[in-house]
Amino acid sequence: MAPRIRPISPSIQHSKEVILPYTAASMSSTGTTKSQQRSSSSVSISIINRIIILGFVFTAYSVFLLLHASRYGYYNYADSNNSATVDPSSIASSIESNQGILLQNESEQQVRNSIFSLRSNKFLFSPKSELINDDNRKRNNNDISSPWPIAAAWLMSFPNSGTSYTIHLIRGITNTTTATNYGLEGDIKDEESVPAISNSENGPFLELVPGVVTSTPKYMLTKTHCGGFCSDCRLMNYFETQRSFQRACQSGKRAVRSKNGQDLDLKMVQYSSNVVGKAVHVIRNPLDNIVARFHLEHNRHRSNQNIEWIETHPYDKVGFQMYCKEMDSEHELRRSRWIDSDVDELLQRVPCHADFYRYVQWHNLAFATTESMDIPTFVLHYEDYTYDFDRLVTGLIEFLELERVGEGMDFVSGKVYKHYYTEKQQRAVALLMKELSSPVTWNHLKIYSLD
Repeated sequence: MAPRIRPISPSIQHSKEVILPYTAASMSSTGTTKSQQRSSSSVSISIINRIIILGFVFTAYSVFLLLHASRYGYYNYADSNNSATVDPSSIASSIESNQGILLQNESEQQVRNSIFSLRSNKFLFSPKSELINDDNRKRNNNDISSPWPIAAAWLMSFPNSGTSYTIHLIRGITNTTTATNYGLEGDIKDEESVPAISNSENGPFLELVPGVVTSTPKYMLTKTHCGGFCSDCRLMNYFETQRSFQRACQSGKRAVRSKNGQDLDLKMVQYSSNVVGKAVHVIRNPLDNIVARFHLEHNRHRSNQNIEWIETHPYDKVGFQMYCKEMDSEHELRRSRWIDSDVDELLQRVPCHADFYRYVQWHNLAFATTESMDIPTFVLHYEDYTYDFDRLVTGLIEFLELERVGEGMDFVSGKVYKHYYTEKQQRAVALLMKELSSPVTWNHLKIYSLD
């Protein structure tokens, strides 16, 4: 930014004339000549000063424009491997092609044409533009040729929105190692957790697969559910601030040997945000996401052979409505001081209203966290796996700076549960989502025909 220049007042420019005493002597021919000489000299100096000042301002403003162009990609730049050109004329077409709308009609057969998001007032260009913050490349002291990843790429997801499938897909399609915040969640459950990032023993941890050899990527896809997602819990256990949410994103469990040397214990740990270089934010239709959480609860009771619960909560719309009715009998959220009368009225009309509250709070805080951390973020809509698979996968792989070497696992589509809700309940959910969402969250939720 050009320095502020204080203008020179006329009284200062011509101060010599101003201070001359008004006497008869000053009106003499000699005095008049000297006064004219002084005035002419003063005017010349004033003009020269103004020219110098204008030149300085012009130079400073040119430097400002150059720096601004460098930051937002309006000029050519190159690194040791490639170069990219982005100019203002391409910005509009980039936005138009990368935004779009997911679902254009009630049949939900059309998908939005974008998986990239706008963050703050900056454009998140396609990964080909290489517009990655320099700070992100320097977060670790490792060289790019190091066997360690440069940083973790968070896979941020509200549970049951496609986390496991995305992890398995990327691992299979690129043959690269993935990571997790949570020890003993992978296929190997009898070994201590192995850190995925150099000098970060508290995580994230490698998600190893027995008998499979994978390569180490620069940005390792890392599972994290962050915080505030519990299903049957007290308000104090799921109410989050942006600070507590981010700390939860950096937290997990590390498997360590117990004192007897045979068993494994899980130790709560937290790592630095400096190890995180990118993020993939997964979003699923809230109507489907909440039903999927009911299905998970149903499967848990089935595994525990809780026959009575399974009989009263069948794996269908009837079971879901019964499950929500029991969940909604707890009025802790509605009675809290954060809920006003208008929101309370909406909550009463929404089945499993506390879960929908947790859902929208989670996405609000996820967007706020990636924004405050200033990390490139890829917004992945779960429905794109059904309607725009190739474009989604190609964009995701490029964003993670990986190469496609395999086909990966097939996606099982058809997990749509809109019919689990009455039309009145669907409208109430839409109103609640709109009321509680931040602008950026609502921008991504309204595409599900919720408005």
